[in-house]
Amino acid sequence: MQILSCPSGGRNRKTPFLAGNGGSRNFRIPCLWAGEDGALYAAADVRWDSEADGGGLAVAFARSRDGGENWEYSFPGFLGDSGGRHDRSASTLMDPMLTVSGNTVFLLCDLFPHGRAMLTGEAGAEKKLSPGNGFDGEGRLRLRARGEPEYRFRLENGAIRDETGKIRDDYEVGPWFSLRGRGEESNLFFRGAPFEVFPTSYLCLLISRDGGESWEAPVLLPGKREEEAFLGTAPGRGLVTRRGDLLFPVYNGEEASILFSKDGGGSFRRSPGVPGTESQLVELPDGRIRAFLRNRSGYLHYVDFEAAEDGYRPGKLVEAGPALCSDCMASALSLPGKDFRIALSAPSGKGSRAGRFGGKLLVFGLDGGGGMTLLTERALGGEEDFFAYSCLAALPDGALGVLYEDSCLTYLGEPRGEGFSRVVFRKLSRPEDET
Repeated sequence: MQILSCPSGGRNRKTPFLAGNGGSRNFRIPCLWAGEDGALYAAADVRWDSEADGGGLAVAFARSRDGGENWEYSFPGFLGDSGGRHDRSASTLMDPMLTVSGNTVFLLCDLFPHGRAMLTGEAGAEKKLSPGNGFDGEGRLRLRARGEPEYRFRLENGAIRDETGKIRDDYEVGPWFSLRGRGEESNLFFRGAPFEVFPTSYLCLLISRDGGESWEAPVLLPGKREEEAFLGTAPGRGLVTRRGDLLFPVYNGEEASILFSKDGGGSFRRSPGVPGTESQLVELPDGRIRAFLRNRSGYLHYVDFEAAEDGYRPGKLVEAGPALCSDCMASALSLPGKDFRIALSAPSGKGSRAGRFGGKLLVFGLDGGGGMTLLTERALGGEEDFFAYSCLAALPDGALGVLYEDSCLTYLGEPRGEGFSRVVFRKLSRPEDET
């Protein structure tokens, strides 16, 4: 196993991530957020020499203080056991989601142990994820010793304890689950480690209290049910509600739900689910949370979650209007201004995943009952131009920023765009300036 040291950061012009940054040719899964101080924050998957899910991915972060002209990038979500290449036997960090409150940046991503990634794994070295949440009844990470079948150890306050509570003082667990002892250096998520985690998916939360300058040690969030093999982020943007709730959209492969915190990230609970996968959230003027869903129907759909003291309760599934590629993440954003509006960016190809072409920006108004009326529609390229995942942000000057995938290694059997996977930043004129 080749372990790569965390790449150093750097600077880019015009766009947060460029091919070659950190030794990676490919970047996917864009996140974008405009902070209250005017700074722009971005995140994306580091996909090395491939564009595939899993296989040792990392997560990059970038910040711009001049409206997107210059960006500083770093790699806060990094383990390194892939050696900087696609390796299905490695651990994986992927599918980031950004949420910013004041100067605090929340970066949530999926974390998979070695050889496992996504819903059920793939052919080759990857194995299927196991049902279970990876924790015991007291919220402690379950571990097993190398060569043992049972997960009879627990991680508690950085110490490994056996079933009697005795500490294994011959091993030390450090930040990012690093493991040292008996002459070995490894990680609880690495192949062949002296102790390893339960083989399922994890939600990994990184927090920066200084706008992305430095990052705290990662926290693994609860919320996954015992019968679930997978619970992952809906990448892009989370949400901070007007009353201060912190919301992260998540999904288990069949249902979309909301992981929420009412105490600034100190504790989390999960809403009931609705049919769908990845979703993006918008808060309506009456406090409802509208979740726009990826659901492979051929049309974009949404569900409104009613806010209550004990959490969020979903309503009925509603078709959102124009035909779009519904098997791709669509970005949703509430626009500032006197009249409440919702902006959506998505590929416009009809039907399934084959429709990742012809990006569009749609702006909707609301009627008295919350129904959506299309106000404007703008092409973000030609109908045959590749356009996949995207993420919108409202810039301080009233314009919109969009970070989107316009190129990939292969799609429907051939390269698209530049022939490698990239995300590009683009500044759009204010929607109200359109005629």
